[in-house]
Amino acid sequence: MRLLSSETLQLHEFQGDFEDDYAILSHTWGQGECTLQHMSSPNAAIVGLEGYEKIRLCCEQARHDQLKWVWVDTCCIDKTSTAELSESINSMFRWYQKAKVCYAYLKDVHHISELARSRWFTRGWTLQELIAPRDLLFYSTGWTCLGSKADLRRDLEAITSISGDVLSDASRFRQVCIASRMRWAAHRQTTRLEDMAYSLMGIFDVNMPLLYGEGSKSFTRLQQEIMRGSDDQSLFAWGVPQSPVSVEHINQSLSSNERHGLLAKSPQDFMIASEIQPVRSKQPPIATSISNTSVRIDLPVVNIGGRQVAVIACTVSGRPGTYVGFVLNQWDRFYTSRGVKLFEISDSEWIRSAIETLEIREISSVLPLAPPLVISIQLEITAWLHHGDVEIHALPGASYHRAKRLVVGHGYSGIHAVLILDPSVYPPSRYEEHPGFAIILGADSRPWVSLVPILHPDRRAKQFHRLAASNPDFIKFCITKSALLALLRKKQGEMNFLNGRAERLDLVLDRESITRGKNLEIRTGRPIKKVVKTVDVCLHLRVHFEEVSSDHLIDSKVCITIE
Repeated sequence: MRLLSSETLQLHEFQGDFEDDYAILSHTWGQGECTLQHMSSPNAAIVGLEGYEKIRLCCEQARHDQLKWVWVDTCCIDKTSTAELSESINSMFRWYQKAKVCYAYLKDVHHISELARSRWFTRGWTLQELIAPRDLLFYSTGWTCLGSKADLRRDLEAITSISGDVLSDASRFRQVCIASRMRWAAHRQTTRLEDMAYSLMGIFDVNMPLLYGEGSKSFTRLQQEIMRGSDDQSLFAWGVPQSPVSVEHINQSLSSNERHGLLAKSPQDFMIASEIQPVRSKQPPIATSISNTSVRIDLPVVNIGGRQVAVIACTVSGRPGTYVGFVLNQWDRFYTSRGVKLFEISDSEWIRSAIETLEIREISSVLPLAPPLVISIQLEITAWLHHGDVEIHALPGASYHRAKRLVVGHGYSGIHAVLILDPSVYPPSRYEEHPGFAIILGADSRPWVSLVPILHPDRRAKQFHRLAASNPDFIKFCITKSALLALLRKKQGEMNFLNGRAERLDLVLDRESITRGKNLEIRTGRPIKKVVKTVDVCLHLRVHFEEVSSDHLIDSKVCITIE
């Protein structure tokens, strides 16, 4: 650590931790700052610099406070040394914490009434300089003391939205959730983009190497380091600058082009964090694995309105029993992305969620954003089934818009949805031998369908034998509904279904002969005689696709007729 003598303004270097008392300066950088090289060889030109004057005033105040040593960031770090700069920035929060007193010099403030307009409250680095010191004194442009952090607590709370408890006791900032700490920096800027992340390392108690030139990746790295040391899921509670909305509106946000990584792009994404409170998760602790391109994480996922929603262990202030989640969209066959909007999730919806392992892609400019494939489903059923008897399940890689009956594929290749005619809807007395059927909907360069027989778990043997007798090809792929959905959600065995894909289907699913009798009275004096008639009854499926040019949202329409 390198320090200035408050008496001579000469630099001295100390090895290891410095244990004596020292003062530290907080200020905003401007023109004419004094560097280490300047202060090592001062001359008349250097003494005339604006930066030298505030160093002189700081040292004068330190002498008045009977402090022998002073630390100033402009001249106590050799910025020509990458190693020293990295070590200093990683240590800076601790240096501000250990200082006997911190002098905050507000060059643009002449009177206390101008405090809120000071540039000091808009800069990224001065956030940690407000939080860390035990004793912080504010000075005007003429080096007149405006008051201490304790004296000005109410003004500072209004200006910064930082709790008065934190301002009164610097050790309490660690009790504040991650999202709220991010929000403290939401309205601040730094000259270099990377410094927005580096200036927050101390506030989140993390360390990482400095890589100037990496741009916004620095903020991603910061969040990854936070994840490694904390299970506070409010880190994921970022979104558009508005309150979380009800899931009743989830299908109105069918922005299927929306693809975001799990982590935020900047502190500005946390502007709504004041409403977010982390809670103890009702699920097991999350497991995470972090790479340069993605985050693998275990989160509870629930299907709401045909959309997959990940639930995080956070609640909305003032709304007990309400939690927070975000929509999942598929990036491609392997990776998931998230929507930006946050939704309110009820306790009952969280309870019925299931833990899933998500591989969430961190989106970057080198990854292409292919437009989604939107398929409208038109069902026409004239058989004994009703529309309500057909289940539609969106699979990983797609979402289902129930109101408009749209399947949205967020990656062109693969299986997007499955429509199930469940055999359990048939009356057992008459149809216990009849299997159900699933129509698998997918796409490559064009959309396609594939047919899979569905066996009822309690009547599998009879249904299998009927399939074998009526259409032996069907028995190759017959399966129960639960087994089919589990297989598709895990993206296993897809080739079995891809082999039978087609752009058009015209099939007799099942056929039987029904004998019907009717009593007829013959008015010739002869006995009443029964007329017997045998008819063939079949379940006929037709599927074809139609191109849609009039609707900018829909790419094609799949027409399904069952009669």
